[in-house]
Amino acid sequence: MNIRRILFYWGLAIALLATGSTVFLSESTIQDGFEEIEKRHAISHTIVAENLLQNFLDKLSRFVLDWSVWDDAYAYVQDKNNTFEQENLIKKTYIDQDLTAIIFINQQGRIIYSHAVDSTGEASPRLLAMLTKKVMPLVSPVASTCPFKGFIRSGEHLYMIAGHPILTSKGEGPSPGFLLVIQKISSKIISSISASVGRRRMTQKYR
Repeated sequence: MNIRRILFYWGLAIALLATGSTVFLSESTIQDGFEEIEKRHAISHTIVAENLLQNFLDKLSRFVLDWSVWDDAYAYVQDKNNTFEQENLIKKTYIDQDLTAIIFINQQGRIIYSHAVDSTGEASPRLLAMLTKKVMPLVSPVASTCPFKGFIRSGEHLYMIAGHPILTSKGEGPSPGFLLVIQKISSKIISSISASVGRRRMTQKYR
């Protein structure tokens, strides 16, 4: 019998003694009460985990905002200069920010830059093709005028995605394109969430 069940029994006994009542409870009734407590704990943990995951998505969204409302990106999406790529679209950026893919799209809806990496930061053309096919339908001429964020599934994995129209550093347009950034919900993120809700391990299919 674990500690939580012992506490449940003792709490119940004290309550009955305090009222002077004589009540007989079957084992099944007590078990139902215990299972209800367990269910409430599970729901509580799920809500906390969802909020923490939302925090990760918000962090990705802030990164996209920082990059998309930027004079350098505004110029890059129009002239595709090598300097921007050499200084910013490098392996270190993907690793430091824990990113999976970055996609720049011009005003005509054409991809001018796209790159995806695996968990070690190495280029993954196969993953890029799979993700591009999944996310490009989201960027219609109308949708590309508004920022968005959310979750997508590709294969057996879940990803966070955030997009934002590219503007000048002053937040001015007209927008010459759109930036999409994708981040895998990795085992690292899952472990962080699991630790925050006080569990040793969170069962998660998408690793």
